[in-house]
Amino acid sequence: MRAVLLSLALGASTIGPALLPGGCPLPGSPGLIGLLDSTPFPRRAHPRPPAPHPPSPVAGGGCGEPRALLSGIHCSLPRNEAQTATGPGDAGARKQRGSSGGTQRGAAVHLTQLAGGARVVVLEDRRSPLAAIDLWVGAGSAREQPEERGAAHFLEHMVFKGTPERGPGALDSAFEDTGAVLSAATTRDGIHFHSTVPARYAAELIAVLCDAVARPALDPAETERERRVILDELARQGSDWRRATLDALFASAWSGHPYASPVAGTARDVLALRREALAAFHGREFRAERAVLVVAGALPSEEVRAAAERAFEAWPARQSPGDSARSAASGVRTVPAAGGGGVATPAGTVGLGFAVRQADAQTRATAEVAAALLGDARGGRLPRLLRGLADPEQTAVEWSPLREGGLYSLAVRVAPARSGEALKRLESAVAGLAAAPPSPAEVDYARRRVLGSWLFETETLGGVAKRLGEAAISGRLEDELTFRRAIERVTPEDVQAFARERLRPDSAVRTGAGGDS
Repeated sequence: MRAVLLSLALGASTIGPALLPGGCPLPGSPGLIGLLDSTPFPRRAHPRPPAPHPPSPVAGGGCGEPRALLSGIHCSLPRNEAQTATGPGDAGARKQRGSSGGTQRGAAVHLTQLAGGARVVVLEDRRSPLAAIDLWVGAGSAREQPEERGAAHFLEHMVFKGTPERGPGALDSAFEDTGAVLSAATTRDGIHFHSTVPARYAAELIAVLCDAVARPALDPAETERERRVILDELARQGSDWRRATLDALFASAWSGHPYASPVAGTARDVLALRREALAAFHGREFRAERAVLVVAGALPSEEVRAAAERAFEAWPARQSPGDSARSAASGVRTVPAAGGGGVATPAGTVGLGFAVRQADAQTRATAEVAAALLGDARGGRLPRLLRGLADPEQTAVEWSPLREGGLYSLAVRVAPARSGEALKRLESAVAGLAAAPPSPAEVDYARRRVLGSWLFETETLGGVAKRLGEAAISGRLEDELTFRRAIERVTPEDVQAFARERLRPDSAVRTGAGGDS
C-alpha cells in the first residue's frame, strides 16, 4: 500500500516545501504530478459567476483564505513509508521524504493507493458531523467504442437499478434512510456518484455504493425502462441552447477524437445501444485502477482506508498488459469528421470554439482568467460588444477543461436574422485579446471573479470533494491544490499570449451563421 500525507492550509499562512513572503509556495515545490492517472475536470462557465463579491487579499498579505480548503500543499511520505510516490503507469520511480506532520492550522489530506489500484483521498475536517462521499471512475464517454456511444451515461443510470442481490431503488434507499440523497453525473472523462451523509454512516454507505457501481444487475426489463427515461432526458435537453451549442463546437473542434461525441450520445445512439454493449463497456472500464474515492469530513483517514479496502475487494484488479492495450485503444478511437457530428442547434444560436490540446497547469489557469475577462456578465468584454444585439444572460464564454486539454468557447443567442453580425462580434472579442494585452485592472477583476467562484465551490464538504475527485481522476491533484497560486500569477501578457497561440482564427470552429457546424 502506498500512502502520501498532504497538508492543506486552512488559514492565511499556506505552508509548503519552500515559501515566498506571505506564505505562497515557490514554483517547482515538490508535488503530486505523476501520482495519479485517469480522467475529468468540471466545465467552468462565466456568464454568471456565483460569487457576487470577489475575495479581497487576507490582511497582512499571503495567498491563503480563511474559507479556502484548497489553498496550498505540503507533500511528503510518512517517515515509516518506504514505497515510492508514483502511480500506475509511471515510467520511473520517484521518492520524496520530508516532515510527516500536518499544518498547525490545517486539515490533513491523505492520499492512499490500494493494492488493487484504487485511490483514496481523505480530507479530515471535523467542524461538522458530516462526510462528503464522491466516487469517481475514469470511464466517461471518451472511453466508448463507436458501437457503445451513450454507454457511460446509460450505466450511470443503471447503477441505481440494483445489483444481483439488491433491487431497483435499494441504493437510493440506503442513502435516504440516513437523511442523505445520492446524485450522479457523467462527463467526457468520467462518471461520479456523490452525497453528503452523517459521518457515522459513511463507512457503511461507501460499501453499498462501491458494490452498486461494481456489480450493476443490468436487468433486461430495467434496461428498457431506463432507456425511455434517458430518451426523455435527451428530449428535454434539446431546449438548452448552451448545451447544444457546446456539443456542436466539441463535435467540430475535436473532430476525429472521442471528445467529439455528446456525453449522453444522441437519441439514435441510445436506441441502438444493446445491453451486451453496456456489459462490455462496464467490464472493460470499471476497474479498480480507474477509481478514485474521495471522502471529506469528520472521519479519520484510517477508518476510510479500512472501509475502502473492504469496499474495493470485489472490483476487478489491475489489468493484464493485453487488457490494458485493448482498454487504451478504446480511448483513442476515430469518430466521423463530419462538421457538427449531427448535433442540432436552435435557430439564432451562434458559437465560436477552439480546441486547446495538451495544456499545462498555467495554461489552464490563463484560460480560466481569459474566459472570465470576456464573459463575465458584469464586467466582461463580450456583453459590452454585444450590447443592443443580445442580453448578457444570452451570452456565455466557457473554459471546458479535459484530461487531454480543453475547449474554449463563446456562444450567444440572438434573433436569427442577426446571427452573422453576432458571429463577427465573437470573432472581434477574441481578436482583441490577441491584438494587445488587456489592462491590469481587467485581469485583476477577472482573477477575482475566478477565485470568487472557486471559493464559492469549496465552501462545502461536497464542493471540496468534487474538485479533489475531478483533479485526482485526471492526474492533476497538484494543479487543484495550487489553483489559487496559478490564478494569481496570470498576467496581461499571459492572456494575450494565450489568445495568440491557442485562439488563432485558423483553428476556430463555428456553429450557426453559416459556420462549420
